[in-house]
Amino acid sequence: MEDELLDGGTGYDADFLGVRIDLPQADPADLLVVDGSTEIRYMHFSLAMHRRRRLARWVAWNIEGATRWDGDDISRDGLKFQPDPRLPAENQVLGPVYARNRLDRGHLARRADLLWGPRPEAEVANRHSFYFPNISPQMDNFNQSGQNGIWGQNGGYEFPLVMVAGLFAITASGPGALALDRREWGTPWAIAALAGGIGGGFAAIKYGEMNAPSE
Repeated sequence: MEDELLDGGTGYDADFLGVRIDLPQADPADLLVVDGSTEIRYMHFSLAMHRRRRLARWVAWNIEGATRWDGDDISRDGLKFQPDPRLPAENQVLGPVYARNRLDRGHLARRADLLWGPRPEAEVANRHSFYFPNISPQMDNFNQSGQNGIWGQNGGYEFPLVMVAGLFAITASGPGALALDRREWGTPWAIAALAGGIGGGFAAIKYGEMNAPSE
């Protein structure tokens, strides 16, 4: 990965839907400042890093269904999780945390959601999704759809809703809270967002089934 690709990241577009939706808010004192800003931009998504936790406080991204590439068209083969060279290494949770245990490297901004636009742009987004600031530790049986993990299964539900509802969407996520953390991380919000994503995905799938042409 080349540093200039990071400098060219468009970041989250607040006017993407034609109605401005600003970035999530957090206490600035908790956030890492990079080049004078708490917003760290990548291709099609932005995030803010919690200084103490060394994880993303929030991640926000845009989805354009009409120009989306399939995950098999733009492969993840050969891509490795890497630290963002713009951030101090000590402010990122890196590879050793995941070694010799059941922790998965879980994407916050879903890789497949970012693969849209002209192919060169989508390929940059594909690479950007593997930087460690976009990754959060997740238990393997929570993250992997092959183990019936709820996060892995939910990862595929929101996109049918985008296809049904209008081809454009804005999404946000974050790593939630640990038991010893202060409550400003918003565990109820994280649970509500996850439940809403699952419910919305099922609704989109059922809507598609009802409106599918009969044979």
